Amino acid sequence: MEKIETIICHWEDKRITDIAIYSLHRFYPRLSVRIINDPLITDHGSRLDKGFRESKSEFILTLDNDMFVVGEKIIEKLYDEIIKDKKIYGVGLYMTTTNNRRFYGFIHPMFALYRRKIVVNENVSFKAIAKPNKIRGLNEFATGEKLGYGLGKKGYKGIHFNINPYLVHLSELKGWGPYG
Repeated sequence: MEKIETIICHWEDKRITDIAIYSLHRFYPRLSVRIINDPLITDHGSRLDKGFRESKSEFILTLDNDMFVVGEKIIEKLYDEIIKDKKIYGVGLYMTTTNNRRFYGFIHPMFALYRRKIVVNENVSFKAIAKPNKIRGLNEFATGEKLGYGLGKKGYKGIHFNINPYLVHLSELKGWGPYG
């Protein structure tokens, strides 16, 4: 685990971020965590970009501050997948989207393991491609799509891993631990 650093982008409620870290440290008490809490950076993608630039770790685990780890051995499983091929930039929930009517996929950073050097050296960004829209707002769920699109064009690939058995989202928790 010394090759891995966790990045969490803090938003609004410190208690939620603390619970996300607590849930991670229940299974990985020695895992390094970097909290990105910069009020001048207002979008998730740019905060992740900052964390990747600041880190020196070989691998970065991203964890949304409203996602909670509830299962063991998830990081080991992600790590086993990412080291299979040097062209794998990330392992996690694989999502698809479209850009100019061409479909492509990307790893969503809600909980994923990335090769930091690929992300930093290839000069790609986690910022969403989606533009703000008066009716539907900014598609925040597309964080990471620009990164996946850019790396895919350069021959890198993201690998899907079913994270669902290992995580729960804040919206699913009722009466759990210090939050309930």
